[in-house]
Amino acid sequence: MESPAGSDDEGEMPYKKQRYSSKGKMGFSAQEREWREQGDKTLESGWAVMKRNDWCLEDTSSIGDTVQSLTLAGSRKAYRITGWINASPRKICEELFYNSEEIPKWNLSVRSCHVVEIVDEFTDIGHHVASDGGAGLIKTRDFVTLRRWAVKEGSYVIASSSVSHPQMPPLPNFVRGEILLSVMSLTASEGGEPGAVFSWALATDLKGWIPGKLWARFQTFEQEAKVSISGIGIIEKGRRETEKYITSGLDLHYISIAAL
Repeated sequence: MESPAGSDDEGEMPYKKQRYSSKGKMGFSAQEREWREQGDKTLESGWAVMKRNDWCLEDTSSIGDTVQSLTLAGSRKAYRITGWINASPRKICEELFYNSEEIPKWNLSVRSCHVVEIVDEFTDIGHHVASDGGAGLIKTRDFVTLRRWAVKEGSYVIASSSVSHPQMPPLPNFVRGEILLSVMSLTASEGGEPGAVFSWALATDLKGWIPGKLWARFQTFEQEAKVSISGIGIIEKGRRETEKYITSGLDLHYISIAAL
């Protein structure tokens, strides 16, 4: 694996939180070593799926953002959205990973998000609650995920998969969903121009009962994509005009129920 470890300059990482730093840490527990290993495997497998050449185009927005689909093992489907973001790949990666608890402020598909445990500088375990779907007819889903990031073939890659954690047992008011695949890649533009190509591939198992009418609706993804995709938006905040990133209108948590 290509790792960013050792190449990092604290002064160049404005969003990095000191609590993530692994410097001076006295080794890892057996559980932490297991999570690090699982994170590596998730990155490798997710990156392999992202690079596959058999993704099928589902729709293209007016500004060129695309939605593609791919059938995974077990006939489950994954969806990938790709677009252009006017910011550096590293900056986006840092924002998405180290400031993940801020995601609900700009991503309307996420109700809450918090870090359960930091494993090392590039690995954590988080809990997030998806916003209500189906006009309240679908019970709210929550997810506990292991996340790890690294530089792969020149791209910044964040991958995650579902895990169990003793501090986050299933909660009575939510249905615990499963992330089958979640990988984001951020690749610098060719020719040294500013900006990055952002891709996000996702497949989920939302578990639980889904109303029949909504099930039929979610199964027709190609039609849904035509009306729901509006691409990748950029929110500028603060004096430094910090770019943040959303998939406006395309609620991947719920639209990907077609993968069930």
